[in-house]
Amino acid sequence: MSRHRAPLSRRTRAGMLLAVTGLLTLVLAGGFLLWTRQAGTRQAQHTVRVLEKQWQQAPPPTTKDPIPDRAFALMTVPRFGADWVMPVFEGTGSASLRGGVGHYRGTALPGAIGNFAVAGHRTTWARPFREVDRLREGDEVVVRTRGARFTYRVTDHEIVRPGHSDVLDPVPGDPDAPPDRARLTLTTCHPEYSAWQRWIVHAVLVTTTPTTTPTA
Repeated sequence: MSRHRAPLSRRTRAGMLLAVTGLLTLVLAGGFLLWTRQAGTRQAQHTVRVLEKQWQQAPPPTTKDPIPDRAFALMTVPRFGADWVMPVFEGTGSASLRGGVGHYRGTALPGAIGNFAVAGHRTTWARPFREVDRLREGDEVVVRTRGARFTYRVTDHEIVRPGHSDVLDPVPGDPDAPPDRARLTLTTCHPEYSAWQRWIVHAVLVTTTPTTTPTA
């Protein structure tokens, strides 16, 4: 004797459709993350090679002002690994952040008195600050330009809401204070896969070494 299955209710069919849609969304999202990471990493590596070659061959620029959306420095963080190196672009637009670290326009330049503030993705594109939570007090962050190597030392970190722009002030958290020393601020999203908050790392300049050729 044959058995006839009862037709699925509208609610059940809707639930199944939502489940399938959710699964497809996760697959597509995973594929997008993987693609951006591969593309961002390739772009960052290419930019590093191009910039180092320019430093070796091209004459010094006539102006010290970085060109918007162009890389002008390289950043290394020993805590992130011996091979970790990221280009620093002028500006924090999508074009800059896709291939490295972006410098907040209007903040100090590397080595200058004030706050050299930068941003970087944590989970997409080049994701330079993926392991930001591993940084510890005393860790070094090295910024290299065509003419100098600036070594900053991490002092502390904090987690803030996105609207707390005072972390970009010359003296972070004290907008009325005059610039008193060369500082570095790293900013990225927190928690991972979210833009709900910002993870902030503060550092101060400890050494400046003039260079004539790129150094590792």
